[in-house]
Amino acid sequence: MERFKTSEGLTPLASGYLWMCAAVFAVLRISGGAVNIVFYASVAQDFGAAREIATLLGAAMYLAYALIARRRPRALNALVITVFTVALFLAFGVLIVVAVRFDLLIAFVAALFLRTMASASLVVLFAFCLLRLESFAQVAAVIAFGYLGNYLLTPLVYAVPSPVLTAVWIAAAGIACAAFCGHFAQDGIGRVSSAQPVDDLELADPWAFLKPTHALFVCVFLFHTATGFAITFNEVGNAPVQIGAEGFAIVLVALYLVFVKGDRQEDTLFSFAALLVSAGLLVAPLAIATGQTTATPNTLIRFGGDCFTVLLWLVIAGVGRRNLFGMLPVLGFALACGSVGTTVGAVSGHAANAFVLGDPVDAMAVCLSLAFGFFAFLWVGFRSFSFSDTINGVRELSQVAANAQVEQVLESDEPQADVIAQRCATLAEEHGLTPRETEIFEMLARGRNGRFIMDHFVISRNTAKSHIKHVYSKLDVHSQQDLIDLVQ
Repeated sequence: MERFKTSEGLTPLASGYLWMCAAVFAVLRISGGAVNIVFYASVAQDFGAAREIATLLGAAMYLAYALIARRRPRALNALVITVFTVALFLAFGVLIVVAVRFDLLIAFVAALFLRTMASASLVVLFAFCLLRLESFAQVAAVIAFGYLGNYLLTPLVYAVPSPVLTAVWIAAAGIACAAFCGHFAQDGIGRVSSAQPVDDLELADPWAFLKPTHALFVCVFLFHTATGFAITFNEVGNAPVQIGAEGFAIVLVALYLVFVKGDRQEDTLFSFAALLVSAGLLVAPLAIATGQTTATPNTLIRFGGDCFTVLLWLVIAGVGRRNLFGMLPVLGFALACGSVGTTVGAVSGHAANAFVLGDPVDAMAVCLSLAFGFFAFLWVGFRSFSFSDTINGVRELSQVAANAQVEQVLESDEPQADVIAQRCATLAEEHGLTPRETEIFEMLARGRNGRFIMDHFVISRNTAKSHIKHVYSKLDVHSQQDLIDLVQ
């Protein structure tokens, strides 16, 4: 992967910042595990679907952030998101205390839902914080040391004697992380909120953004389906099987990315993650067939899932380095797909557990169906897929499109405008543009954006998108900046 620099306009910070980011990632991982072990296990007997509903609520939150970035970025505000996150963590802590004091199931469930919403907002802030790091290696280091902190401190969290104390530290740590991330995410979120909507930017620079139908999001869904299965399969007391040895292995994998140079490290990591998950999915039916209760399938799948998580964060940060305005939609759509996949996998794990108690053959069928689906999608859809190419395929957004003051057109300089019109007419004739394509070509050359073109010609978004695509294809350019350079 091409080594990236800090996103334009965002100032790189000292090494202490790296350790703080690693601490935030560790808190996200530890608190998620603690909620699964301590709280969901407590409410599972009375409300078994609580975890799955909360996961889908998280998907809705991520999707909402992605859609806001695409359509109404001015609604994004770092301070508002920070206050919202702090309030949710605070409400979570208070509701857990009330639930324990008065034995209220509804308070427990509401607290868990609020914690999911708080974590989703904290993840958004954290993603913008990663863009303040100076290199690809530093992002990998944050994830590596975050995992290290997770696996070192998780046993201490599980040893906390009271669910109230667990809730208090989750709320306190979440509030501290939100305050830290909110402060350092201000510049990035501020730039995004002052820009045009991604839907409009994408019209003039389609290669600077990943489409919601991109194979990346299908891949995220598949891997999270497998990890969701590993969460519930063989669960003990309605809590996931506790494993820890793979945690230190994932640290080594991430550190490998930090210190070993290579152009396609992401694809190597993807292959490694896919092999581990595949092995885990194959071992699961074998364990059922032999009647053995073993954590091996869970360990393999979750290790593969953790490798994929490292990869996903590298992709998100890499996309953000190339196009700050496209990062939040990618983050939102990816994690929304992941949350839905986790729910599907968790339901499959519950089904396998239920069948084991009845007919083990049915349980094996569930596991084999999941394994077949995973293999089939990887073989059919991802043989030629490359994470490295996905990142490098995101072109940097042209300065014209990125500029919020894009209405500074050249029409105020009439002689220059005439030169542009004449040059566009000549190029249009040479490359076989239609009259309407020529008009749109001239608009783009003057710095007009997709929204202006839609309004000026009274055409739909799809029509404008089609015309711009044809103009770029015929002129053999890939962005509005390339087009302007050609005219000049």
